Amino acid sequence: MAKDKFVKFSRLAYLLFFRRHRYPGCKDWELEKYLGRNYEEIINEFNKYIEPLGLRVERVDIEFGGERWKHYVVKPIYRSSITDIKTTRLTQIDLAVLAVALAYILSSEGGAAKKEVVEALAKKFGKNKALISLGKLLRNGYIMEKDDRLYTGLRTLLEVDIDKFGAMLVSRLKASSETSEGD
Repeated sequence: MAKDKFVKFSRLAYLLFFRRHRYPGCKDWELEKYLGRNYEEIINEFNKYIEPLGLRVERVDIEFGGERWKHYVVKPIYRSSITDIKTTRLTQIDLAVLAVALAYILSSEGGAAKKEVVEALAKKFGKNKALISLGKLLRNGYIMEKDDRLYTGLRTLLEVDIDKFGAMLVSRLKASSETSEGD
């Protein structure tokens, strides 16, 4: 491997694998700054080296508050079950709060009123636990807040299959409405 390519692969690995922000991976402008304008070619070549390890660099397009950017992250090619790999420090309550918050965000087409979400969470978990978990999710980038509205955070977009979550949510709601109609 040429020295120049080795240096660029080392920089790319550092940007993608080592946590420098509260979210994994890096943005397109960071790649352009450290690798040059042809960073996508370098990523494609880098993928050839890490695919035998079951990993791939993928681009995620993010839109938040009228801004759009490209974000690159290393993802597994084959999804492991959550019991195989401990990926997060979230408790079961935090995951439940995330699920409820995501349900509200998705049902309101992208952004939900924070007050409405907190009220729903307080009924189930108590106001203190709900606020603590929601704060943890905000700090870790799973949920973003702007103008008292909650939005899907970058880490959620990177770590959660939103389409699968939405389909599962709809199927559960449909199944529960069918059983309530049958009673």
